[in-house]
Amino acid sequence: MKMRFSADDLKRGVVMDPNWYPAQVKTLEIKPAKSDGSTNWNYKFEILSGKGKDGKDYTGTNVYRLFNEKAMGFARPFVESIGVQLKEDDEFDPNSAIGKKLLVYVKNREYEGKLQNEVADFRPIG
Repeated sequence: MKMRFSADDLKRGVVMDPNWYPAQVKTLEIKPAKSDGSTNWNYKFEILSGKGKDGKDYTGTNVYRLFNEKAMGFARPFVESIGVQLKEDDEFDPNSAIGKKLLVYVKNREYEGKLQNEVADFRPIG
């Protein structure tokens, strides 16, 4: 049996240059945290355009951001970047973000000796 690589496979593991990139919210996975059962919301974003300093095209690269119910304040920049203004005790349907476009700031972090992309911040697009 031979290995077959999709375009998505080839983009996985690409370490991006730290910068702001236009992106679209592609998917959401909701599941309990392994540590304590609290709720995690794990969003997948697809980079819509952007190139690295070396000219490498990042279009189509996926990056991720996880939010946990115990620290909802970290989700505020994300929610507001897609046009939702929050007030105390407001509720937000996490699925309503799917398909929305925004700017994501991607930085690099080391995990188990390997550099990875980390979505560190959000801004409205346009």
